[in-house]
Formats: sequence, C-alpha cells, structure tokens
Amino acid sequence: MKPLSTLKENRFLLVSFAVVQTSLISGIMFGWAGIAGTLLIASPAHGGAGLSLEQTTYIFAMVASTASFSPLLLGIVLDKYGPRFASLLSNIIIAVGIQTIALAESYTAFAIGACTVAFGGPGIQASVVSFANLFPSAQFFVMSIVNGSIAVSFAILPIFNQIWKVYGTSYQAMFQTYLLVVIASGIGSLLLLPDEPFQSIKEDDDLGDLLLSQQEEDDHTTLPQTPPPPRRITPRGMKQAMSPEKLVMESVNHVNHLFEQPLNSFLRSDPSLERHESFMLSKKAIEKGMPGLVSLKDLPFMGQVTSGSYIRSLTVFVVTSFFANFYIAAITTELADFVQEYTVEQQENMVQTFSLVLSFGILGSFAAGWLMDIMGLETCTLVTLSLGIAHMVTLTMLGNVPMMTIGFVIYTLFRAFLYPVFIACISDKLGFKYFGILMGIGFAVSGIVQLGIAPLANAVQGTCHLQEDYVDGCTIGEWKLLHVIQIISFLLLGILPIWDHRVQMHRQALLMDMIRSQSSLGSYGSMTDATLDSVKRQSSQSTEDVGLTFSLSSSPGTSPSDAIRHGAISPSTAPGLVAICEV
Repeated sequence: MKPLSTLKENRFLLVSFAVVQTSLISGIMFGWAGIAGTLLIASPAHGGAGLSLEQTTYIFAMVASTASFSPLLLGIVLDKYGPRFASLLSNIIIAVGIQTIALAESYTAFAIGACTVAFGGPGIQASVVSFANLFPSAQFFVMSIVNGSIAVSFAILPIFNQIWKVYGTSYQAMFQTYLLVVIASGIGSLLLLPDEPFQSIKEDDDLGDLLLSQQEEDDHTTLPQTPPPPRRITPRGMKQAMSPEKLVMESVNHVNHLFEQPLNSFLRSDPSLERHESFMLSKKAIEKGMPGLVSLKDLPFMGQVTSGSYIRSLTVFVVTSFFANFYIAAITTELADFVQEYTVEQQENMVQTFSLVLSFGILGSFAAGWLMDIMGLETCTLVTLSLGIAHMVTLTMLGNVPMMTIGFVIYTLFRAFLYPVFIACISDKLGFKYFGILMGIGFAVSGIVQLGIAPLANAVQGTCHLQEDYVDGCTIGEWKLLHVIQIISFLLLGILPIWDHRVQMHRQALLMDMIRSQSSLGSYGSMTDATLDSVKRQSSQSTEDVGLTFSLSSSPGTSPSDAIRHGAISPSTAPGLVAICEV
C-alpha cells in the first residue's frame, strides 16, 4: 500500500481516469434502445445488421443477463488478483467482443459479440470502486460519480445510430474504429490501477493511534508475553514461521476458511491483514470473548453472504434491476403496441430522446452520492423505490408525449440511484474483504432473474407492434396491468429498508447500554463476572448486521476518539464498543 501522502496526491488523477474509462466502455450495450429499432433492423445493404425487432429484444435480454452474471467471475478475479489484473482482463474481453460484432454477419455472431462486450463491462466498474476510499469525507459521493459515469457510455450506441443516419457508415466500420478506444483503456489500466484495492483512509486518525497504543500497552502489560511463533513443516519439508495474523486465527480455535475464520480471507494464500481499524477492533472483540461484536466486515464469507443486511440489499437490487433492464429491452415494442396513441415518427423520436436522457444519468449519480453521504443508505433505498413508482405512473398516461419525456428523466434518476446504492451497501456494510465476489453473487442472481425479460415481454405484448399503422383487431397487450404489478412490487420492497432502520436503532440502543455500563466500570478488566456475562449475552444476541457509523445519540457527531478523550469510555473499552457499530 502506498503512503497516505502519495495517495492523496494522486487520488484526483485516479478518479478522473476511472470516470473517463467507465464513461467510454463499461456500459455501451445498455444504450441498446438507441439502435434496436433503427440500425439493428436495417438491411446489411444499408449498413445495418438485418435483425428483426424480436431478435433485438432477445439479444438485449441475453446482454442484460450476461452483464449481471459476469461480476461473479470477475469479482473472484478482483478479490484474488487485484484491480489492475481484473481491469486489464475486462478490457481484453470487451475488445474481443467489439471485434466479434465488427465481423458479425448473422444473428448468432452478433449475439455472441454483444454478450462478450457485456461480460467485460462490470469488471471495469468493480476495479475502481475502492478509489472512493481515498475521499473519506465524501466517500459515497465519489463512489456514485465513478459508478454513475457508466450512464455516459449509454450514449455511444445512439451516437453510432446518428452517424449511420447522417453518413451511412456501417455498424461494422464503427465498431472496428471503437476497438482503438478499448485498447487505450487497457493500457491506462495497466499503467495506473493499483494491485490491491484501497482501504479506507482517515483525515483524522486519532482513533487508530489510540488503538495502536492501547494494543501495544496490552501486549506488554495485561497479556502474557507472546512466545516465539511456532514453526511448522510445509508439504515440501521446509520450516516456516507462522504469521502473527495466522497465530491469532489459530488461537481462537477457528479452522475453516469459509465458515469459522473471522479476520481471514480464503481467497489469498497469504492475506495482507494490515492493522486496519476494523481488523483491530474485531481482533479485540475475539480476545475479550465477545464474537457477537466482531464487525461484519471481518466475518467469514458465509457469515457475510448469509447476513440479513446482504440478503435485504440483494432482494431490493434483484427486483429493481430486473424492472430497470426490462424497460430498456421492451420500450420499442411497448411504444409500437400503442401505435394508435403514437405515430411511428413519434415512437422513433421518443426512443432517441430516451437514449439521450439516459446518457445524462451521471448527473443523477451526483444526487445519489450526496444523499447517501448526508441521509444514509436506507433513505436512499426508499428514494430509489419512490422513483421507480413515479416512472410506472408516467407509463400509464398514454398519448402524452411530454409526460413520457418526464418519465424518461425519472427512469434515468431511478437507474442512477439503483446501482450505486447497492454497491455502497456492500462496500459500507461488508467492506472489501469479499467485495468482488459478494457483488458478483448479487449481479449473478440478478442475471438469472433477468433471463425472464424476453418471456415476460412476449407474455404482455400485443400484436399492434407488428403493424406500421393501427389496424382494427390488433391488441395492445397487458402493459398497463404489468405497470400496476410493478408499482405494488416497489411498495412491498419499501418494507426492507425500514426493517434495516429498525435494526440500526436496536444496535444503537445496545451500544448506549454498553457505554453507560462502561463509563462507570472503566474497562472489561474491572467488570464483575455478572456484568461481563450480561454484555456477552447482549453481543451474542445482536448478530444482526447493519452498517453503522459510530455516533452517540446524545451527542450527534461524537467520534470514538472524542469519547475516549472526554472520558466517556476508556481506550481499552473502545474496541469492543466501536466494533458493534463497525458492521
């Protein structure tokens, strides 16, 4: 890890590169609507792909599903080999996909190329998420800017469409030229990205200093002298000293990487468990015999993936991302089914307007990041669901082109909140120990669900989209009923962030009880056996995991280091108390 001063000097360069790279290549396939009804269905003689409208819907369903599956595999690569390798690999995959599209002459070849490009895109995003940790005072804001910049890439395919309309350039020539952009992106990843994700840095590291000094004091006074690390025989017969971190692991009788080793990571053979605040606090909780106070960020993999916090965030993400991508896949067909309400020219203009508005989603990401920093993740989840409901309401107002345009703006905001909120929930509540694979699992589950996009579109569509003009007897489908079901689904999902908030309040109450008991008792060492047993029971019963920032409800904004300075809690007590909030 580079020195803190070096990171602060280079962080603006790193974030700027991340924004440019994400804006150019990470999500170009999600501008699909901009070419689905024009360039893709035009004949090869006119520079098009010669696909049918149904084929474009099926291809995007596969694209959306593939883009959701890929983070699971690329996430493992990110966790095991680091951001530089993961980003470089993603660029290579995208380059292969772009070249495949450029050479495609059939539906199958085009689908393979599009899915390959979609597979590599999420790896670009995931590799730069940790850059937000270089801005501790505006972490979510920076994270939203980096991740939200993917919206700019949605404009690439609509730009291709305009070039084709004006100059008649074939899609093969445009994708062949675009390959140069991807190559440049890969070179940038090789030169600029780090080999390890950035951990959180703090503008004021007083608490870390206090914990370090207290740990040193404990090592020399309250705890017996640690014997020399035992030596073991490796399979090759070579003697090797055990690392202090591994000694801690074995000293608490945890032997299974996936299930029984807090603080360790099964993805790296020799994990660099630096003395980050979260690690130190969880280590202290284990030493004090209070595993319930171990931070969620330091739990084993199965503890994180089965945690209530992760499951609730995953549920919201899977449902909302399905509806978000379904709309991109189905907007052309839905508008065409309402040919009695909108002329063919209006339909084409609205689809192009939608693609253009969607590319300005990065502006919505600014709002998402700002709100997450000042209002919290649960509130922003409710905002996301509210935007989804508002968008569905606009879709029920047929024949009103201005209202549809407003709906496009609302949808863009909805999408701008959706992905940053989910990614922030993982990074903030579960940390970066298994960030890549946890995000990958979330996107993979979403990808499985999104396999239903095409079947659902076929189930609700009518027959009017098969005609250029309205014909008596054609049906408009069940689009209105679908939107009502979507509204009900969003309302039901609103229960989950409220549930998270209630769990937070419970944890805060437990924290305050412990603070009150510790303020008079001083430290664990001065507790009576009955008091210590009570605290242990409370900690073991409070394994529900919700990401909290340490604060005293009686004194908003009070940090752990402030509480230690003013005597509210002792330094030796701080680790256990803060750990309960650092989940």
